[in-house]
Amino acid sequence: MRRTGATDPEGRFGLDGLPGGSYRVIVRRDGFAVIERAVTLPIKEPLEFTIEPSPVATYVQTVSKTEEPVLRTPFLVSIVAREEIEKTGANSLEDALRSVPGLQHGTQGNAYTRVSTRGLRDTADVLTVVDGVPMRQLNGSTDLTMLPVLNVQEVEFAKGPGSSVYGRSAIGGVMQFFHRSAGPQPFHRGSGIRLGQFWRPRDYG
Repeated sequence: MRRTGATDPEGRFGLDGLPGGSYRVIVRRDGFAVIERAVTLPIKEPLEFTIEPSPVATYVQTVSKTEEPVLRTPFLVSIVAREEIEKTGANSLEDALRSVPGLQHGTQGNAYTRVSTRGLRDTADVLTVVDGVPMRQLNGSTDLTMLPVLNVQEVEFAKGPGSSVYGRSAIGGVMQFFHRSAGPQPFHRGSGIRLGQFWRPRDYG
């Protein structure tokens, strides 16, 4: 049995409905060392974990479909975290991906965002994956405007042929989007104006 969870803003988390027995708890966060601890349920007191900073504790799961340290992967993996998306003020995934080396950008018509690498056929040869599930349309490509940037927590781009893991659609690389986990959102009182195109709103005030 495998269960995952995320902490709240105070660093607390919980997993309900686990039967009694022995488990292995793994705590991970980018920029910090991984903590592993054996736990036997039921427990009488809450568990406490203290994570220590580590510059090489970044994990990815796009290359082999399993979590592994980015330094051990055979491909160049670029990561665009939520913090970077917010700092750059990106209003679309096209804007958010402009910092990724090896990706070329273009727009088809008025709205269809295209990305390509190594001169290949845009997202027909660069597989687009959303939370582990390949995203395809009838023509074989992917329209990135269908993925609102507000819902994206992180982007991983593995540059290089990934056909041995993902099939022939990944000869140029694999680009995976992870959605933000649902949770309580803070309530803000105020007023403002929202302007912009239908898929790129911008708030004022």
